[in-house]
Amino acid sequence: MYRWIRRAMAMPVLWAAVAGFGLLAVPAASAAVHPAKAGPAARFASEATAYQNKVIERELSRVPGGTRISASQVEWPGGLILGVPASPQQNELRTCLLALPSDNFCGFTGTSYDGDYITAPVATTTGYWVDWGGYFNTGMHSWYNDTSNRVWREQEQNAGNELCIDPYGNGNYLNTNYNGVDVNDYWIWMSTNPANCS
Repeated sequence: MYRWIRRAMAMPVLWAAVAGFGLLAVPAASAAVHPAKAGPAARFASEATAYQNKVIERELSRVPGGTRISASQVEWPGGLILGVPASPQQNELRTCLLALPSDNFCGFTGTSYDGDYITAPVATTTGYWVDWGGYFNTGMHSWYNDTSNRVWREQEQNAGNELCIDPYGNGNYLNTNYNGVDVNDYWIWMSTNPANCS
C-alpha cells in the first residue's frame, strides 16, 4: 500500500532459483568488484552499481522479507518499495516523485532531499501508517508532499510528538532542512484529510 524509494536507492521471491541465476549471470569483472551474495539481494545484482548492492544488502538484512524487483528496488509485502539511486549524487527528489503513477509523499534522511528516502502514495479511501523507524536509524530531515492530503509525522501511532504536513502547494508541504522536535519521529500517517494543517 505504501512505497519506499530512493534511487541509487528506490524498496524481494523465488530466492533459491533467483540466487542461482544471479550468480551465473555476474560477469567476472563485476564479480571482482562487488560479487552477488546468495540470498534475496543476489537477484539483479549484476545489473546494479556497487552502491546499490551495498544499500540493498544492508536493508534486506535489517528488514527481512523483501524481494529485489530490479537493480535499484526492493519491495516488501504490502507494497512498500525501497529505491536506491545509482550513486549518492543522483537527483533523489525527482526520482522519488516519479517513482509512482500517483501523487506521493517523499521523506528523506538527509537535508535538501538527500540520503535514503521513502515514497508513499496518496491515501485515497483510508489512511495508513508508514513505519519510518523500522527502516531508518535516523530522522527525516527533508520532505515533499505532492499529495492532496495532510501527512502526519508522529512519535508513536496516535501519541507523543506530532507534526502536521500540509497538502501540496500549502504551508509546510515541503521542507529542505528540518531539525525540529519531530526530527526522529518513528511513524508517518498518510491521511485522507485534504484540509490545510492550520
